[in-house]
Amino acid sequence: GYGSILHTTDGGGSWEEQNAREYFRYFKTSNFHYSIHFVDHKRGWLAGNSGTIMSTTDGGNNWTDQISNTEQVLHCLTAYSPSNVWIVGNNGTILKTTNGGTDWNFINTTSSKTERR
Repeated sequence: GYGSILHTTDGGGSWEEQNAREYFRYFKTSNFHYSIHFVDHKRGWLAGNSGTIMSTTDGGNNWTDQISNTEQVLHCLTAYSPSNVWIVGNNGTILKTTNGGTDWNFINTTSSKTERR
């Protein structure tokens, strides 16, 4: 396999392997998920191939698809609060939500100034 999913209920003191069958019930097995971040013990997001963004509000037992409006690979995400989450991906893709993922907004990375070296 490609890896394992581990779960802790004591803040990381001990870990148990989560049932992969339950995990893959929520995820497309052909997709890779590159980043996962929890803002607290219940609320988290993951990002991956084909613009995949998913969220959980119950510590990862159940996951919900969120609409990213991109097909880019999303590599890294950081949740600063339950509402403020940023994701970066291929080809300069930067996404931000201020409402927990109900809406994802593209951040423009182009500059009107000419770069000089």
